[in-house]
Amino acid sequence: MLMHKLKFILILGLLAIILSACAKVGSFFGDIPQGGTPTRTIIVTPMPSATPEIQVTPTSTKEAAIDYCVSCHTDKQKLIDSAGPDQPLTILGNGVNLLGEVPKMEAWQKVLVDAEFPKSIHGLNGCVDCHKGVQSPDKSIAHTGIIPNPSRDPKALCGKCHPDIVNSFPNSLHFNQAGFWNALEKRSMPSTQDALQQALQANCSSCHVSCGECHVSQPNVTGGGFVQGHMFNRVPSMEHNCAVCHGSRVGNEYLGKNPGLPADVHYEKGKMGCAVCHTGHDLHGQPADCSKCHQGPKDATLQPVDHRYGGVQAPSCESCHPNVTTGQDGILFHQMHGGNLSCQVCHSVAYNNCDGCHVAMDVKTNQATFDLQKSYFTFLIGRNPIQSYERPYSFVPVRHAPIVRDTFSFYGQDLLPRFDKVETWTYATPHNIQRKTPQTETCNACHGNPAFFLTAEKVAPDELQANQKVIINTVPPVISSASQLP
Repeated sequence: MLMHKLKFILILGLLAIILSACAKVGSFFGDIPQGGTPTRTIIVTPMPSATPEIQVTPTSTKEAAIDYCVSCHTDKQKLIDSAGPDQPLTILGNGVNLLGEVPKMEAWQKVLVDAEFPKSIHGLNGCVDCHKGVQSPDKSIAHTGIIPNPSRDPKALCGKCHPDIVNSFPNSLHFNQAGFWNALEKRSMPSTQDALQQALQANCSSCHVSCGECHVSQPNVTGGGFVQGHMFNRVPSMEHNCAVCHGSRVGNEYLGKNPGLPADVHYEKGKMGCAVCHTGHDLHGQPADCSKCHQGPKDATLQPVDHRYGGVQAPSCESCHPNVTTGQDGILFHQMHGGNLSCQVCHSVAYNNCDGCHVAMDVKTNQATFDLQKSYFTFLIGRNPIQSYERPYSFVPVRHAPIVRDTFSFYGQDLLPRFDKVETWTYATPHNIQRKTPQTETCNACHGNPAFFLTAEKVAPDELQANQKVIINTVPPVISSASQLP
């Protein structure tokens, strides 16, 4: 009975509350006069429905674009699985390597892109902007129309941000190979030059380099391959760029890779890279004259060099060793010989020479080939064949150039009718400098010693006429006593 009473009381209480709320409706809506409208503004907040509405964030109808170039070329395993056979070198020889020691790289390594490259200033451009091709997960489709070496057309790409360098680069011997043509033009006649141009294009143009072959990858002539995962290097790598092209002579000399011969003191002691002396200004073909920036008379502007020893001597030993030329270092040899001898006459050791090169094309593979008769090490001093204000020395080391009368006989007969107009023992600057050498031991190490000099019997009979201005006819006499010294 008690429970029934409690329920009844609760029901009565709820009815009372409801009736009280109804009685206050008028005050909630404001005073509503008969036949009138509320005197207060009604603010209505919508109530949630029984089934909550699902909120959907708008998205693009296309999924985020995938860069298939990056996704493939940054994936080591994908490249290992899909890489084709490595490409052979452009020039094939008779077992003699004209290049330096090319760092071994597998085919997949050559195209592996560093994961950081897409974030770099060059990577932000996007792969297809430079290399073309198609964005596709299928390798054959992706490589449709691909341009492996876009900087072969530097103005189209590099010139957008580096106009000054691109404009001057055609003056660079790395680009135009003017040194090759300069030597052949002097030895030829107009009637033979078309055939020689064909020979140069087929056998020598592979050494012509683009921007990317110094700053991104190994040169194509070495088989290519990214140096640092497609990252751009402001200073070319000595190991992967400079020494592989200039290796058989300069690179091996400088790095001490010639058997029994030490490395150049600048590398062995100073660990100096090529770019310390050979600056970008020089390698980019930019003029060494001040008037290029400080405008003066037109005739003050120097013409582009047509040979690697043309123009101002840069670099020069004297630039870093001024006390030697001013006679302030206290060394008697320097005071006596001064500018009469190039520094390498006393401070070089034996270097590589090449004889009798013949070039051709393999008709089956359409690849350039060469046949080198021999290479050997020697050190010989000759008369300076290019003596000038910039290179005033009377005596310099001389190196045999790999040319004979019939070097280009594959392309025609007697293409060098003026062969004797240019010496075959040429001005040389070996990169194997030593402080102490056999020449510096005593005065008579050179004086009275024909072993160090290019005398007539050391020159091939067929080349005697060409080397008349280089051959030493009289070896300096023996110095018998100190009284003969000035």
